[in-house]
Amino acid sequence: MHNNYLSKDIIGWHNWRQSQTMWNVRNFTRADSNILNPRVSHFNTPTQDNIYRYEFPLMQWSMAMIQRVFGESIMLIRLLSFLITLIGLYFLYKTLLLLGIGKIASVITTAFYLFSPLIYHYSFCPIPDNLALTAGIGYIYYALKYERQKKLISLFLSGILLSISAGSKLPFLMLSIVSIWHIARDLIKARKVKKRIKDSLILSATLVPTLLWYAWVMPSWKGNGILHGVFDNQLELRDYLNIIGYHISTMFPLRLMTPNTIIFFVIGIYAIVKSNKYRWFYGLIFITFLYLFLQLNMIGTNHDYYMMPFLPWLYISIAKGVDVMLSSTKKWYKYLVWFLLLLCPIVSSTICKDYLSIEKSAINPAIYPCQEKLKNIVPNDQLCIILNDNSKYIFSYAIDKMGFIFHNDELSVAFIEDIIRTNKVKYLYSDSRKVEGQKNFYSYIDEVILECGSIKVFKLKEIN
Repeated sequence: MHNNYLSKDIIGWHNWRQSQTMWNVRNFTRADSNILNPRVSHFNTPTQDNIYRYEFPLMQWSMAMIQRVFGESIMLIRLLSFLITLIGLYFLYKTLLLLGIGKIASVITTAFYLFSPLIYHYSFCPIPDNLALTAGIGYIYYALKYERQKKLISLFLSGILLSISAGSKLPFLMLSIVSIWHIARDLIKARKVKKRIKDSLILSATLVPTLLWYAWVMPSWKGNGILHGVFDNQLELRDYLNIIGYHISTMFPLRLMTPNTIIFFVIGIYAIVKSNKYRWFYGLIFITFLYLFLQLNMIGTNHDYYMMPFLPWLYISIAKGVDVMLSSTKKWYKYLVWFLLLLCPIVSSTICKDYLSIEKSAINPAIYPCQEKLKNIVPNDQLCIILNDNSKYIFSYAIDKMGFIFHNDELSVAFIEDIIRTNKVKYLYSDSRKVEGQKNFYSYIDEVILECGSIKVFKLKEIN
């Protein structure tokens, strides 16, 4: 079903996040392979370099090392992204079996998970959230396995996977509530105290590298709203209510799940509450909704991949509902399960049909018909001035050029002169008639070397 997209370059829904990731991959592949130095496309930063340390770039670096062997290929990147998703699928299946869900119900639920619009779309997209989710589900599996079998290898693997998950995307640290709940339960009841303290120390030790990374890089995240969430309140009450309404009407039923799985979710939640076996499960629900509340202004209505931490408990609930239906003596229940399963490809592909379209791309659509011309007109080793690009990544990724990136027509003639003089920049990409209309703008222009759609490429005059 994704065959037509395997060789398609980054485009469509949230192409800014994918472009940022791909700049990390490109620069690890072509230049600096130091995993501690993830690089992006722009140099107009306070440090005047293009190193941008955000989440730990394990996925980006790994993909780049593979590209160094096999060559740069968007198809390779997409297949590696899907491989990460399939590993998460395996961990989910093993988790469901561990929780006593039947094999057939577990298989069906993994299919429902794969056809969640969120997974269906992003499974082939290079975003580190994929690795964070896969490692997070793996952590839950080994954490629960340790509680049942008490083998230290399971505890150690759960810690390693939690560290990878949180390192790839910090909010996934919240999944640690599974271990915290089990350890706190025993400590409160004053049982297995020494053992539980030992467990806490082992888990904490595995998280040290991730915590050290964030302690090092977070001070540089000035102005990043994710650090303050709702406490950096820039929205009115009406806006928050609209966002909440969107999550109820669209995010949960049409992004995280599909309408044909809601019946299983409702039955599953009821069955879990009634059985009262998975008390840790309530902690997982609580912590994810607390996260949603605290980051509601940042998640808004469009950052759907921020909602991936909800998927583990949502699909455990769906699995329980499927298991209840398949265990029923009523045959039509079983027929309903299979019918709703067969609907998944239709429902998910319908919901996601426009996600990989130019119209969904958060950039001037004129870039894409001209993409190859814009790439080839300037040598790749030349730094350029690029505008307009609010994301700082999409335009530069599409044309495969690094340099000094601006948005909202905010580029003065004086700044152009300074960039030419200081950095010896020779080319300017522009879709801004406002910037080009400034007095003396053309005094810095040698010639227009390409005009395609609304985009012009200028060769700049040299300034000694």
